[in-house]
Amino acid sequence: TASKPASDSVDGLTHDSKDNVQTIIYTSNQEAANVTYIDDTTGKTLSAKDLTGDYGSTDPYRTGDTIADYEKQGYQLV
Repeated sequence: TASKPASDSVDGLTHDSKDNVQTIIYTSNQEAANVTYIDDTTGKTLSAKDLTGDYGSTDPYRTGDTIADYEKQGYQLV
């Protein structure tokens, strides 16, 4: 997200005008995702994990351990 919607317009510039310096700062937007584990037979939600973070970042959450736990319980990944 930009710190302001647009740069300021400048009229009357010529080859000998002073430099026009404008600063616009961009910050990352917050994003959200949800990982849901569902029993395909019953339709029941087994668990869910909400993830949040800055756009373009990587969440440390990994599905491997959760899937392994469900497989130990007799579930199959589909």
